[in-house]
Amino acid sequence: MAWLSDSYRLMGIFGAAPPSEVFPKARSIAERALAIAPDMAEAYSTIASVEEQYERNYAASEPLYDRVFALDPRHSRSRAQHALWGLSRNSISADAAVAEAVRAMHDDPLNAWVSAMYSWVLGLAGRHAESMVEAERAMQLDAESFFALWNLMRAAAWGGHYDRAVELGPLLLSTSGRHPWALGTLAWTHGKAGRPDAARAIYDEMEARSRLEFMSPFWLAIAAASAGLADHSIRLLERAVIERADHVRMLETPD
Repeated sequence: MAWLSDSYRLMGIFGAAPPSEVFPKARSIAERALAIAPDMAEAYSTIASVEEQYERNYAASEPLYDRVFALDPRHSRSRAQHALWGLSRNSISADAAVAEAVRAMHDDPLNAWVSAMYSWVLGLAGRHAESMVEAERAMQLDAESFFALWNLMRAAAWGGHYDRAVELGPLLLSTSGRHPWALGTLAWTHGKAGRPDAARAIYDEMEARSRLEFMSPFWLAIAAASAGLADHSIRLLERAVIERADHVRMLETPD
């Protein structure tokens, strides 16, 4: 039941459904799991994530993370998430976030997701060369992981290797069913490389799909900004904040 609850949370994070539909379900199921097994770290982890990523109730999320680590000090998923999200909202320092992610990786060294999260934390910390090395290692651990491949594109793009990031696009798009994270990151890369027309083509695709299926306003905003559509991007970001879609700082890189 605890894993089912986190599946709903992941649907919101990865843009499979509107956050308002799935995050409350994630919390409800996790609370039911705790009613059966009060010391289940996995359920506390999901609720901590809901408080942090959806409710933006950071004061409530921290004690829940503490509870997870007290029950299971080697809970690598929570530790990696705490490092990434904490750094993205500046609640912990870059050094502390990297140390937390390193511990998660050491506790679960063969987990490609944990390795990719460590890479992402390094990227947020501005350590792009190290981030790229770790992104490559995550791919070696699991070459079929969507998250590892997406993170490799992200690491290349954030490190200024735009052509390398674009080269990864076809494989990531084909294996993920043209996932919004893949499209949005590719649009961002084209924008940074001075190719707004290519970013505009991606935005047009995403906007057209949004009429038939849920499409995260955050990733639409990223694509619109990359295409030079500033007014569209601002409106979409305002909508993303209202709908609590994704993490609004997800593609920011340190100056």
